[in-house]
Amino acid sequence: MATYLEFIQQNEERDGVRFSWNVWPSSRLEATRMVVPLACLLTPLKERLDLPPVQYEPVLCSRPTCKAVLNPLCQVDYRAKLWACNFCFQRNQFPPAYAGISEVNQPAELMPQFSTIEYIVQRGPQTPLIFLYVVDTCLEEEDLQALKESLQMSLSLLPPDALVGLITFGRMVQVHELSCEGISKSYVFRGTKDLTAKQIQDMLGLSRPAIAMQQGRPLQTPEQPVVSSRFLQPVHKIDMNLTDLLGELQRDPWPVTQGKRPLRSTGVALSIAVGLLEGTFPNTGARIMLFTGGPPTQGPGMVVGDELKTPIRSWHDIEKDNARFMKKATKHYETLANRSAANGHCIDIYACALDQTGLLEMKCCANLTGGHMVMGDSFNTSLFKQTFQRVFSKGYNGEFRMAFGANLDVKTSRELKIAGAIGPCISLNAKGPCVSENELGIGGTSQWKICSLDPSTTLAIYFEVVNQHNAPIPQGGRGAVQFVTQYQHSSTQRRIRVTTIARNWADAQTQLQHIEAAFDQEAAAVLMARLGVYRAESEEGPDVLRWLDRQLIRLCQKFGQYNKDDPNSFRLSESFSLYPQFIFHLRRSPFLQVFNNSPDESSYYRHHFARQDLTQSLIMIQPILYAYSFHGPPEPVLLDSSSILPDRILLMDTFFQIVIYLGETIAQWQKAGYQDMPEYENFKHLLQAPLDDAQEILQTRFPMPRYVHTEHGGSQARFLLSKVNPSQTHNNLYAWGQESGAPILTDDVSLQVFMDHLKKLAVSSAS
Repeated sequence: MATYLEFIQQNEERDGVRFSWNVWPSSRLEATRMVVPLACLLTPLKERLDLPPVQYEPVLCSRPTCKAVLNPLCQVDYRAKLWACNFCFQRNQFPPAYAGISEVNQPAELMPQFSTIEYIVQRGPQTPLIFLYVVDTCLEEEDLQALKESLQMSLSLLPPDALVGLITFGRMVQVHELSCEGISKSYVFRGTKDLTAKQIQDMLGLSRPAIAMQQGRPLQTPEQPVVSSRFLQPVHKIDMNLTDLLGELQRDPWPVTQGKRPLRSTGVALSIAVGLLEGTFPNTGARIMLFTGGPPTQGPGMVVGDELKTPIRSWHDIEKDNARFMKKATKHYETLANRSAANGHCIDIYACALDQTGLLEMKCCANLTGGHMVMGDSFNTSLFKQTFQRVFSKGYNGEFRMAFGANLDVKTSRELKIAGAIGPCISLNAKGPCVSENELGIGGTSQWKICSLDPSTTLAIYFEVVNQHNAPIPQGGRGAVQFVTQYQHSSTQRRIRVTTIARNWADAQTQLQHIEAAFDQEAAAVLMARLGVYRAESEEGPDVLRWLDRQLIRLCQKFGQYNKDDPNSFRLSESFSLYPQFIFHLRRSPFLQVFNNSPDESSYYRHHFARQDLTQSLIMIQPILYAYSFHGPPEPVLLDSSSILPDRILLMDTFFQIVIYLGETIAQWQKAGYQDMPEYENFKHLLQAPLDDAQEILQTRFPMPRYVHTEHGGSQARFLLSKVNPSQTHNNLYAWGQESGAPILTDDVSLQVFMDHLKKLAVSSAS
């Protein structure tokens, strides 16, 4: 029998699913006493080399309210050619194509190793991918030049039959026509007036009579172009034209007087982009890519006025209700995000500027549509250039690692209901018997739309056990969940990926140790963190921290072993031992602490946290620290101030930053130039080792992390010092017997103090 740890890893590799509990409490009452909800992290398109898609359509349950897909958990009667659905127990005939099946001749979807299977749907028209660039021209000359080069480079990475369009904006918004040979022609819109989709389509001449459709294909001769083709053209046709057009882009011509910000009509430009795609390509995969170098300063969606003397809103302004444009701007972008998501189009935001650019107001555009959000200092940095290049990276099979217009449908067995999902998705309001009244995250539905997916996009899905306490589940019973993801693959095929999983039920009264042993503390920490970050968007920071603390104390009371009122007797079993320290680091993380981060930065960090898989999320909560020294090979060390020693180099990965920190002695040796002397060859290698390892992380991470190289006493050492557990501070510096490590000037509590408080509260008879 594999250990639970191996079982959890095998399931993640095969199905892209991690559950907080891997043996489920069998009644509603017991499940609420477990504190951590029954939930899972689902990575719908997890990359697998051994999963070739099958070339036929899935077999569905015939009950209209169920429509579950045939899977290895179904009961099959091979003689009568019948199968019983494991969700609603309906008996179904196999279709004629399955006439030859028997115990020894099974289709793939009945084999246990295919608990995840992917189908290619042959029917329906195939539509090309669409990329619409929306480019800010109020940039500094060198920034604009760098951005133009990146955009020209990206044309060579697009699939040749992809459609591409260009909108530029400053004080005015220009929609460029790409089909004219030799002359540049564009439609110019005022940046202060919001237009409806209908008005935009009328002005661009897109509302000619609809083309007659016959079985999903337009009735037209191949020569006659589609209505919209003036603004969206296949890359292979206009590659040269568009490259020249981008090369000739000038800075916004309107003069900017001293002490003013340039007038930027971001809100109207996005509105026109959404309207253009709505009218021409509804319900197909499309990306609107917004490149902006500053905050929107006029028209709908403006975030700050054009007077430089009035700074852009800060957290302090927001708390004091002093951010005058915020509510209106947020509403404008939310409307656009919802319209875009309804059509399956995603919106990426690439914001590069030294000051804030309004990501707080615009975040819903990327969050609801599954678009990317990238934040940098300038378009002229490798951070932007390489991140942008990675958007078009290809997977093992040479295909783009992006999928579009996905619908996720979750089906559960009768004892479970779906409470909600947290991730880059919107609700499809699919009500049904398996939808819970109690909502966690985006609830009230069993289906969600995810407009853009890549192999690491991960949703958190929360369940509720509804089986009553007095209705025992038969011994050996299992609960099942099926995830059905329909999406447009980057090769423009429609595909359906189906994952069906089952877990044992256990009676928490008699089998608590089984439930306890199957607790996945890593998944639980990330699932609770997602709930906390989701709440932080609408609640006060201290309230969220109090809620997290309360949940942690209750969990320790339930699963800790202790004598009443004796903190020293408190013990947690191995499957819970790391959970409190994840919560300790989560409380100090930029996802819940807004101090020292601008509203834009907080939005950026939270955006990435709500979509990454388990491994990356854990790095964000509790960064990884490696130590390099002469005493042996590099080793992972505690994220603690005691790890900061003078003769060590540290490499810290926080997901958003890669920090290399030279200890005091090492820094002095480097200044003295020992690495250049032949007799200190090994010192040269020691300095090089963390650089090589950092390069490896920088190669693959999306978005590219900020790279910080610092040393003891350096100004950027703050990146490391703010993350480590402050076990030594100026308060306990002279405590007896503590010689090693670097004291940190902070009044934050250390993990030790946090754990002492936790033990005291968990064992107290009063709480």
